[in-house]
Amino acid sequence: MNTENKFNYVLVGGTYNDNKGKESGVVNKLYHALGTFNAKMYNGGNYYDLVGEALSAISETDLIIWMADVDNKKEKVYPKKNTGSVLICSKVIRDDYTYKDAIARIFKMHGNAVIAITKDNETNMFVFEFWDALANCWYRGSDIEKLALTIYRFYIFSRGSIRRQTYRDKSLVSYNDGRPDDLNDFIKLNNGLADFIQTSCGDRFFGNLSTRCQKLFPSERKGKFIYVSPRNVDKNRLTPSDFVLFDTDDYSYYAVDEKMKPSVDSPVQAELYKEFPTINYMIHGHAFVHVMKDIDEANIPVASTENYFPCGDLRELSEVKKLMKFIIYDECHKNYGIINLKGHGFLMFSQTFEQMQYMINDIHSFVMNDGNRLFNLKLIDYGI
Repeated sequence: MNTENKFNYVLVGGTYNDNKGKESGVVNKLYHALGTFNAKMYNGGNYYDLVGEALSAISETDLIIWMADVDNKKEKVYPKKNTGSVLICSKVIRDDYTYKDAIARIFKMHGNAVIAITKDNETNMFVFEFWDALANCWYRGSDIEKLALTIYRFYIFSRGSIRRQTYRDKSLVSYNDGRPDDLNDFIKLNNGLADFIQTSCGDRFFGNLSTRCQKLFPSERKGKFIYVSPRNVDKNRLTPSDFVLFDTDDYSYYAVDEKMKPSVDSPVQAELYKEFPTINYMIHGHAFVHVMKDIDEANIPVASTENYFPCGDLRELSEVKKLMKFIIYDECHKNYGIINLKGHGFLMFSQTFEQMQYMINDIHSFVMNDGNRLFNLKLIDYGI
């Protein structure tokens, strides 16, 4: 694969212990398949080489591929990527482990994707599966060249994300009394939905929920404040005080707990609240609405976006707005609905709490990305 001059990366792999460690043949092959120009490889060695030189090198790169195997007697070493850089980790799948355990590694390392590695007992060849954080499998096979191409494509795709930075503003504390009276009920409704999804799909839910701030004086509110669930927390244990106050104008926020930050999808939902002033509630989850039933128990199709974008990527706004506009204004003329986001999950929206309850009761089943089919991006759409 010819990627010369196109990107810089650091590849860290092999075994690290108190001695000289051991090189990995897979890492060597991957390094040459990706291209060695403007790249650094650390392939096995002493543990202190890993925590010293290798960790220092990642601060200067846009792409980190972390495949290091650290002696179990040593403290595990995890890289910390810079804002905007891409981290791809790895997970050897043994015994009862599955691709779900590999995806869990992404969240543990705050990464973007994982290479799950197994060995085919019949061919004695390594099999690589490239998974992103939303359980989309981009590649499955034993060809190192194709794995390298997948890494490059994923890197270009991820670097093309359009995001907005959020920042904490303590002065917003004076506006932090506008939580809706039904916020507790909204949390319980979301918990019930999460339980239903996990029971029917046997997988994680994640996602977020948000609601418009509706109790401040109109002169202060101006429709610009929303409450969003915080990121990286157990949504089943949320309390009203956990919700983060978010300003849809400048993306500033205030949380009672200084360690909490708003959901990564907050900028996207902020734009949707501004675009659709009648919408007051949203729930987003990482599953897909499979079947809905109408009053006559007939199946209702659920509209879906055509292109895939990861969490918090503003590139998805155009398609989402188009579908929501169709539901709210153009055809259905109702202030509630559900859409699926390709490769990402579902988005539910409503004007009233009762409408949200109604929709959830009409959902017959969900499906997840089950790992049995490859995720086929129209890469030409992204200039790749």
